[in-house]
Amino acid sequence: MRKWSALVVVVVILSLGAHDVARADDRRCELDPDTGQLKCVLVAQPSPPLSVRLSVELPLVWKRLPFNDWEMVARGHGCTRSTADITEVGIGYVVTLINTATLEQLYLDYVCEWPGGEPPEPPPPPPTKAELVQANTQALQVGPTASPPGSIGGLTGLDSWFWCADPGAVATGVTLRGWTASGAVEVVQLGWEVDGPGGTADTSTSCGSEEAPSVSWTPETSGEYAVTLTAVWAGTWDLTWNGIPMGSFPLGPISLTAPAQAYPVDEYRGELTG
Repeated sequence: MRKWSALVVVVVILSLGAHDVARADDRRCELDPDTGQLKCVLVAQPSPPLSVRLSVELPLVWKRLPFNDWEMVARGHGCTRSTADITEVGIGYVVTLINTATLEQLYLDYVCEWPGGEPPEPPPPPPTKAELVQANTQALQVGPTASPPGSIGGLTGLDSWFWCADPGAVATGVTLRGWTASGAVEVVQLGWEVDGPGGTADTSTSCGSEEAPSVSWTPETSGEYAVTLTAVWAGTWDLTWNGIPMGSFPLGPISLTAPAQAYPVDEYRGELTG
């Protein structure tokens, strides 16, 4: 009876050997003539190389490259592990993350794909500039200050002055999908707009002060106006993925507009005396 079992196993082995290359999850089995124990080798199927750019805004490219020659793996020369009477031969991959702007290799790892398993896949995309802004909108709001103040309003023919409280360097950060972005930005430009029947628009590079206003405006037409201030921010941010530093990148320009503030203008009427 044992001879018949051995004959059946030999037929199976010959059938498997008829293929030029072993396929995924194909078993190559041999019967030990001394112990009568059946031992099998299970070989993983190779997955194609893969290159993925993780972000439109950042020069980060993730790559998966085979480490082992497939013919060698088919002959049992790959990453191996044994469970019971089965030896599994996996496909090794080199996984890298590269900054294509500097050609710096930010991450390097060796990963084995076991039979029945999945090949290494790229990480999720890092935070976008829009996501960073959304997480830090409150900290990046800069509001206008006017003289005369909005509670009084301006007068036609007389100057109104506008400035803002300089926020200096503001820390920003967000953690999403295993990524952490942290950095600091500063105001690099301010856009002032007075919306109304005789409004105006102007820009400046600093907030100014009450003593030295950022911009001034002389209304010529009375009416209801609204003052809006748009701050343009720029700086740098540091990026990490699961605690692994991914480098520093420029951040900005980021434009945020503060809520409009009402600013009425009354007509100035001079009186002649003599």
